[in-house]
Amino acid sequence: SNDHLKQRLSKYEKDDELLNQQLEETTRLISNKEETFSQKLESNEKRLKEIQQALLLAENELEKKFNQTNTYINMKRIIEQKNHQIRALRQQLTGDNDKEEDED
Repeated sequence: SNDHLKQRLSKYEKDDELLNQQLEETTRLISNKEETFSQKLESNEKRLKEIQQALLLAENELEKKFNQTNTYINMKRIIEQKNHQIRALRQQLTGDNDKEEDED
């Protein structure tokens, strides 16, 4: 009976050692995976920031071009209005008001 108990104890000790080894291995694998995921996350966050900065720059450039286009359109309109005013003033000076209607 005592031998039987010793055998069971020995078996439990071996099982315990095996379980401890498996636990250590699993813990090591999890730690490695966490480190890999952490590195990937850090890399992805860095890439995201780079993309956000590039997007912001592109948006600013687009807005700048759009504003330049609006500025050009507004300036062109103002010049056309001024030219029209100059034509009208010239016609008033010459007393020829009928000519304005023919030009348009």
